[in-house]
Amino acid sequence: VPRVLNLRRKPKSPPKPSEKASSSQVNYTFELPPSVNDLYGKRGKRVFLKKTGVEYREHVKRVVSQDIVGASKFPVSPEVIYGLELTLCFPNILNKPGSKWRYKTIDVDNRIKFLQDALTTALGIPNDSQIFENVARKVLGKVASVAVRVYVLDPKEFLGG
Repeated sequence: VPRVLNLRRKPKSPPKPSEKASSSQVNYTFELPPSVNDLYGKRGKRVFLKKTGVEYREHVKRVVSQDIVGASKFPVSPEVIYGLELTLCFPNILNKPGSKWRYKTIDVDNRIKFLQDALTTALGIPNDSQIFENVARKVLGKVASVAVRVYVLDPKEFLGG
């Protein structure tokens, strides 16, 4: 008999990143990034970052800059490759019984990309193409938030050698 998860259980607090901080990783918790509809606007053919997006990006930069110990020991170089682990917590991810879909249509893909860009800029990572691994989870939580872990990867696993 397949096991059915009880998603109506009492929500938990945001999960802690899976490993303790070290010089090869940094951990942060932020409010959820805005949805793509709140991030970007369009005037004619020009797409621009709305005030909400600018403010969120500045918030990420402020949080990272306040982490003097963690961010200062974190290796930043064009030669390093990184992984990104995100746990996005939502207070409600279930639709009402009888709805067409069991789960709310919460699209996190664009939020992930925006947060990745904000983090790489705030940490001083030269190019977001250095992110070789992305892990994202959507979970039920008491507070709408995202737990983030950015970590250094072994290039041998990804580039051979």
